[in-house]
Amino acid sequence: MVGDKTVEVSVRALSGEVILAKALLSSTLCTELQQLVAALRGQDKKVQLLLNGVLLSQSALTIEDAVLQHGDCDAGRPDFVEFTAVVEDAASKSQDRCELTPGLYISEVNNHRVTRWAPDGSSEAEIVVGGFGRGSRLGQLAGPKGLCFDAHGIFYVAEAGNRRVTRWCPKEHGALAAGGQTVCTEMEEPGGICLGGHGEIYFADVRGHSVGCCRDGDVAIVAGGRGPGDALDQLDRPVDVAVDSEGFLYVAEFGNDRVTRWKDKTCQVIAGGRGWGDALEQLASPTAICLQETRDGVSVLVAEAGNHRVSRWTPGQTRCNVVVGGVGSLPELETPSGLCFDAADGSVYVADARTERCFMRNLCDAALRAHGIPMFICCVSHVLGFVSC
Repeated sequence: MVGDKTVEVSVRALSGEVILAKALLSSTLCTELQQLVAALRGQDKKVQLLLNGVLLSQSALTIEDAVLQHGDCDAGRPDFVEFTAVVEDAASKSQDRCELTPGLYISEVNNHRVTRWAPDGSSEAEIVVGGFGRGSRLGQLAGPKGLCFDAHGIFYVAEAGNRRVTRWCPKEHGALAAGGQTVCTEMEEPGGICLGGHGEIYFADVRGHSVGCCRDGDVAIVAGGRGPGDALDQLDRPVDVAVDSEGFLYVAEFGNDRVTRWKDKTCQVIAGGRGWGDALEQLASPTAICLQETRDGVSVLVAEAGNHRVSRWTPGQTRCNVVVGGVGSLPELETPSGLCFDAADGSVYVADARTERCFMRNLCDAALRAHGIPMFICCVSHVLGFVSC
């Protein structure tokens, strides 16, 4: 049995509203939490339980085991356990609950946070998620590598260090986002993520050599999952994903130096796949992708760490166009690691991990739209500033 420890139980909606805050003894914790969950579900509310940010089953055995395993993780307060029940109701899903401020959102892997910047770099960044050090407790992140938004302004963060995807609700200007609900955990090392047309979450599992799809907490492998390899049913270290308006899934493979397109588990190589190299038919260590839809169809923008460039590929063609970086470019890209396209003005934003900067270049194309909320980018380090190229 769990010894008598003080357990602070907080119940709140994704909007941040506190529904209940109560101190319990661990000896009565299991019973009271089960009763609480039953009461909330009786009000047609979906409830997920987390201990120190880790999603749990609602069984008494799982709750008790979790307290035993994690109850002493806070060295400063050895008799304190933070247990949170995140409640999702109709109000928490409403669009006006999330106030997404326009800007450039950057996930910083080494700083364990998400920041918001003015797209021209004219002001200091605001921390919108994390910033409390690496960890799995509520409000913390660990190695955030992927970031995407839905139509209601809610955003999702893939955390490589915590092996999970969490959901957050942006608040007013200058305030930290509310939420931190874990929505899926069945992955080895999540990388890039994106949303499908029906709200499903696609994530690249780098170490699992697969792409997973999460619907209502259930995860299914939709690409790869047969070990590392270059066959058309395999992936090798997929690092980023994107989905177009027709439901095609695009996967950037760091290990295979290629980008593949999938639908119904049928795969086609649309970029690279000819070995590591700097020729216009090759890719070198692709790290990120984004889609650009025009009247002529879909093009794929690829950040290549090995070639210090961003290349543009059109399905059906074997050669690319270099749009940012490459040999002789000023300023030169060192290790491009994050990428996004803003359809509003035709600008592409590139995060460079080595120089710790974000570059912007206008492509001057008549793009129809981008996927998700414009002006999002993923970075693998902290960002020093912006440079127009």
